[in-house]
Formats: sequence, structure tokens, C-alpha cells
Amino acid sequence: MKQTPIIIINGKPNDSISALDRGLAYGDGVFETMLVDNERIALWQYHCDRLVSGLSRLGMDVDILRLENNLRIALQRSNSKGSDRGKGVLKLMVTRGSGGHGYSPLIKPKPNIITIYYPSIFQKEKDEMKSSQGISVHCCQQTLPVSLSTAGLKLLNQLHYVLACQERLDSNVDEGLLFTDAGYLIEATARNIFIIKDGELLTPLLNQCGVAGVMQRLLVEVVAPEAALVVRQLLLTKEDLFNAEEVFLSNSVTGIWPVISCGNKQWAVGSVTQKLQYGVYEFLKQNTHFQYPY
Repeated sequence: MKQTPIIIINGKPNDSISALDRGLAYGDGVFETMLVDNERIALWQYHCDRLVSGLSRLGMDVDILRLENNLRIALQRSNSKGSDRGKGVLKLMVTRGSGGHGYSPLIKPKPNIITIYYPSIFQKEKDEMKSSQGISVHCCQQTLPVSLSTAGLKLLNQLHYVLACQERLDSNVDEGLLFTDAGYLIEATARNIFIIKDGELLTPLLNQCGVAGVMQRLLVEVVAPEAALVVRQLLLTKEDLFNAEEVFLSNSVTGIWPVISCGNKQWAVGSVTQKLQYGVYEFLKQNTHFQYPY
């Protein structure tokens, strides 16, 4: 039976917000989408780091204790009966709140903190199949605009990704790859991309646009070095993609998905990708200090 999402706004159960909120009007804010297992948020420390960095770059000051209070209430309410107790996906949004004239915000805004917990939203069997057997992707016609001031941020304004996802509504592909107008590969619509070439792990440099993923950070900083892989973040093109030996996508909810086809190009699920999948699994199992609650 489908369960109703649990919504907490500013520490209280609620399902409505002012029509004047700047997050609604302008996409003025940031968000995180996080995996919950056994009432604990995986990789919370990385999510928190990205959230705080995004808020700082937007000029917003939010008390972390307020954030964690929202999380705590949502997680407590997630403790439902059944085999999937305390499992699901949690979306944390922070908007600049209401106020200001037009685009100009208040000098001292009062941010709104919104937590939406979706019990058992992920489909374990489907995700495991994609993780083991791989997925198909296509190259989106929709491109990402270069924006040095917001590159890497996970902003509430995600219209380019919505339009990109719309392209595959009537197709059998699982994901879409996004490029800049200049032809640089950036990411997938909801995941970061990695390619393996000549024994090195390559991923796009996200200094122009795109979202700096939490799972991407874990792979670059921890898992790949522990696997003795050279990691490079650099400008990549479609030619680099099609010349790759292995390709995979990653995010913090579904983990690593091998890419097995893009148009007429095909890849096998490679040994390096499988090695990194195992490395992520071991890290999540052993490093509980990255979870919330600590």
C-alpha cells in the first residue's frame, strides 16, 4: 500500500507554505535528496557539507540545529510498521523565505526549512537489477547553461533537468546525458558520470555548471584512491565518452549504475565498475559516523 509522505516545515508537521515564498517564486534555495535506511541518513556529513556550502554561496545563514531538528522529527515519524520500517528517501529543502521587492531579497531573510520523507520510495529489486545488469542512456537535446556563480550547487531551480527528462518519457532509456552548448559532457539528469580509460577514472570538471554529487565526492576522495585508481576531473566530450572502456553513473540514493548502451555504442559491465560498487558498499557499512543521527 502506498504510504503518505511525511512533511515537516520549520520543525512542525505541515503540508503548506506561503505563496510568497521565494523558493516557489524564483527557485531561491537549495535542496538535498538523501537515502534513509533503518532511520539513518547515509552520507549525511557530505550532504551537510554541500548544503552549507550552497547556502553560503547564496548568502543565506541557517542554523544547523534547526536543520537537524527537522530531520529528527521526520525520521522519528518514519518508524512505521512492516519490513520497510525506517527505509525511504528524504528531501531537505531550504528556501530564502518570503519577502523582498521583486528579485531583491531581504537583507536578513528568514529561511524556511522543509523536509519531505517518502517511505520506501525506491524500488529495491529494480535498482539492484540496474546496478548489476546496467542501464541504457541517450544524449539529451537539452543543454546546460554555463553559470560560474552557481556551478556545483543543488539549486531548487531545476527546470533544465525537468525538460531533459521530458525527452525520454516515451522511450526505453533509463537516463539522459547533459552537455553544455559547447559540447562538454557534464552529467546525467539525476546522476554524475564517470568513464574509465587507460586504467584511469575520469569525471567531468564541474566548474561551469552541473551538480557536485555526494556519491561523486565519495568516489573521487575515498573509494577510487583506496582501489589504487588514478582519478582526474577534466573537460570531457562525447568523443571521450564513446572511446571509454567502461561508463557508469552515480548518486547517493541508487549508488552506481553501469552504462551498457548509448545509441549504437555498447559497453560491458566492467570489472573496475564492479570494484568501485563493492568499495562503496564497504564504506557505507563501516563508516557510520557519516550518517545521521551520529
